Amino acid sequence: MRQCDLHFYRCHTLLFFWTVLMILGLCSFVSPPTATADNTSQTVTGEDGAIYSEDRTVLLSCPKEETSFTIPSTVTTIAEKAFSGCSSLENVKMPDSVTMIGDRAFEHCESLDGVLIPGTVSTIGKRAFWGCSSLENIEIPYSVKEIGESAFCLCLSLKNILIPDSVKRIEKGTFSGCRSLENVNLPASIIGFGESTFNDCRSLKSIEIPGSVTRIEYKMFSGCSSLENIEIPDSVTTIGGVAFEGCSSLKNVEIPDTVTVIGSAAFRGCTSLKSIEIPDSVTEIESHTFSGCSSLVSIHIPISVTKIGASAFPDCTSLESIEIPDSVTEIGNHAFNGCTKLTSIEIPNTVTRIGVVAFAECTSLESIDIPDSVTEIRDHAFNGCTKLTNIEIPDSVTVIGDVTFADCTSLESVVLPDSVAKIGKHAFAGCSSLMSVYIPNSVTEIGELAFSTCPQLTIFAHRGSYAWKYAKQNRIPVRVSKN
Repeated sequence: MRQCDLHFYRCHTLLFFWTVLMILGLCSFVSPPTATADNTSQTVTGEDGAIYSEDRTVLLSCPKEETSFTIPSTVTTIAEKAFSGCSSLENVKMPDSVTMIGDRAFEHCESLDGVLIPGTVSTIGKRAFWGCSSLENIEIPYSVKEIGESAFCLCLSLKNILIPDSVKRIEKGTFSGCRSLENVNLPASIIGFGESTFNDCRSLKSIEIPGSVTRIEYKMFSGCSSLENIEIPDSVTTIGGVAFEGCSSLKNVEIPDTVTVIGSAAFRGCTSLKSIEIPDSVTEIESHTFSGCSSLVSIHIPISVTKIGASAFPDCTSLESIEIPDSVTEIGNHAFNGCTKLTSIEIPNTVTRIGVVAFAECTSLESIDIPDSVTEIRDHAFNGCTKLTNIEIPDSVTVIGDVTFADCTSLESVVLPDSVAKIGKHAFAGCSSLMSVYIPNSVTEIGELAFSTCPQLTIFAHRGSYAWKYAKQNRIPVRVSKN
């Protein structure tokens, strides 16, 4: 290609792309505006001092000092933040022309104690009445189909609410923090909830969940400290994490056999809960599920459960006995820590691991049978079990963890099997009644202060073994074992 032709080609190409960009730019410039409440480039100020869209169909802003306001009949939309921060506003009159209450429309209207929503409104936006702490009652008309997230969050004086059957879903945090809310009427039309829907509704005593709901969501009733009864319908398959945490007045819960998942900390801190039956459909008791349920006397764990998670039952101080089914293979860390009335427990021979602090501070536990399936007893597992007099360790165990039996002040004798290779730090420290421990030749490591503050202890070991040398070095009485 000749030099002049190449120059012409380049110029022509550049001109073409420049033309395209100009056309696109022009189209973008002259394209018609979208029909949204925010498209209010032309505004007018009314005689009432409020700012409106040019056609007066959108109320954009209300004067902050107003105590009472009547919305003109031309208005169809109350825009986002239209009354936000009007802290002196006590009442608002809405005409039948209004169809939408925008996001955060009345946010922080702390003096607003009454508002009548007309039967023409179809949408109540997100955080629409957030923080209206003086609002006591509100009636949602049957025209409303959508209530946005946190719409009535922190309406501290709100006592009653009636949800119409036009609403299909209640979104995240809708009534969260409504501490005076006593009654909620949920229609059968509700098919789902968002997270934290009724979180911290401290005056709510009872509520009926519609039969079409399949999930109790995360933190849905968390902190509802007056909630005494709740009926979970057969439609529910999942109880989310922290769902009923801190429901300190909840005494009984019947979980239907349709439920397959009970989330972490679902009933944590339910201090009045006395008994609960877990259905056969559940396969795992997740972490913290019943932590701090101090009135829980009995619980049924079905054979479908394979794992008891970390901190599943700690500080259940009224729990006297529990039957762990043969299906369970793992007892998690802190699982029964601080269950001070637990006198006995039978661990099935399917369990391979006893977690850290699993039975620590079970001060009424007198005996425990560890099956042959267990290979490791983790750190602090039985620390502070002050009534534990004897324990049989099976020959499947290879490690006694750190502080495992520390401060078991009633423990008198221990026979370690030939499978054990390691005794952890402080493993038997503070066992003031411990008189004899047999340590086999298989032990090749004993942690520091493993038997400190055991004034009556005599170690039985084979002459010349690691245990024999350990006893001599630490000035612990030692005798030749006959085993």
